[in-house]
Amino acid sequence: MAIKYRITDESMSYNGHTLWRIVEESTGKKGGWIEKESNLSHYEECMVWGEAKVYGNARVRGDALILDYAEVYDSANVLGRAKISGNARVGLNSLIIDLAQVSDFAKVIGNVVISGESRVEEEATILEQASVGGNAQVFGKAQIAGYASIKDYAKIYDEANIAGLIAVFGNAEVYNKAFVIGHGLIGGNSKVYGNAQLDGRCVLGHLAQVYGNAQLDGAVNLLDETEVYGNAVITGVVALLNQAKVFEDAQVTGDLVMIMGNASVHGEARIFDNASLYENCDVYGNATIKDFARVYGNAKVYEHAVVQDNAQVYGTAVVKGTTVVAGSEHISS
Repeated sequence: MAIKYRITDESMSYNGHTLWRIVEESTGKKGGWIEKESNLSHYEECMVWGEAKVYGNARVRGDALILDYAEVYDSANVLGRAKISGNARVGLNSLIIDLAQVSDFAKVIGNVVISGESRVEEEATILEQASVGGNAQVFGKAQIAGYASIKDYAKIYDEANIAGLIAVFGNAEVYNKAFVIGHGLIGGNSKVYGNAQLDGRCVLGHLAQVYGNAQLDGAVNLLDETEVYGNAVITGVVALLNQAKVFEDAQVTGDLVMIMGNASVHGEARIFDNASLYENCDVYGNATIKDFARVYGNAKVYEHAVVQDNAQVYGTAVVKGTTVVAGSEHISS
């Protein structure tokens, strides 16, 4: 075995460990600090430089580089062509592989896997069983925890917080102070931002957006350029498709609510149960749609109007005031 580096007599006491300065054997160039030879392989091009530290049972192998003031400790492994730099910290059983980079003041602590060409930067924190792969980027003060998976070209940044069994993939972005937990999927070119909160089994795809102070909780599906924003709240089993919008102070909850097409729900409108809204309908004010009622076409329902039971409002109908449309009644104009 070729001797790539040697341990010098220069030492320091650090976090309860005695660390030793290393020197590259072939050039005499001063390297960083390790606790013992098992911390840094003599094979391939891996190295510890600057004031970087590797200690505990941590191992650096392959062509991995530990630079600047970075630290790798506990039982962490850094291999492949991975790079840890700046003031980054990698600990517990974390695995950093491939061309992944952890830099700046980022922390990777847990049974975390950082792979591919992903980047964890600035003050981002990756914890527990989370993983970051592909070309994903996590930066700012973002935190990823639980079993969350960030991959492909996804970006998580600002003060966004993701936990649970969440997968963020494609070109999706989660940012600002968005909070996402549960068992959801966020893909395509979807965006979650502002102070939005998602829980449950939410699925977002195809340019869906959730922002402002919006809240989603349950089996909520948003696809095809749909938007939920303002102070809107959606719970239960709800599907928004094809550019539908729920915003302002609207609330949607039920066993199977469908909002499709260019349908809009806003103001303080309430949608319940198994109601369906589609095409270009507009429901707003303090209107209520519930039971198995349907509103579609270019219909408008607003003020304190109620559409319930199996009633249908469609065409160019306008239902307003305190009107109640019930039973199997149909109103088309």
